[in-house]
Amino acid sequence: MANVCSINGNKMNAPTASVLAALATLVVGLAIITQTPVIFIFGAVVFFIRGFYQKEWCVLTFSSTNISNLLKFKNKLIEPEGKRFTSKIGFIFSVLFFVIGIYSFAARVSWLGVFFMSYALLNVAFSFCIGCQVYTWYSNLNPRLHE
Repeated sequence: MANVCSINGNKMNAPTASVLAALATLVVGLAIITQTPVIFIFGAVVFFIRGFYQKEWCVLTFSSTNISNLLKFKNKLIEPEGKRFTSKIGFIFSVLFFVIGIYSFAARVSWLGVFFMSYALLNVAFSFCIGCQVYTWYSNLNPRLHE
């Protein structure tokens, strides 16, 4: 699949995105283990800020950038549009976690969380972003995104 060009010309660092995926995996894992609604709300807020607002205001973005700088990962710039789309999907998942968790369906929250975490771990381990692939596929079907 062809890569989608960024609308605003901004780029993001791939290792920082992988660290962010690792942090998101930790948040989801902690939420599943503790079944605490506050953690689900935290995840929803984080993904909302990253997907719909300004990622610079997100605590996980700040943390992942600092961790990447501390560990001195080599910069590899990528297009951010797929990651932004993935954050929107993360927001939807987080809201689902919260709603399902309110009704005490722990098994369903656990399975949904493992599903979400497996996608995030693919990004961490192999720099393979399923949300980015879906975004690329969708944007190729919807030419208005390129205008």
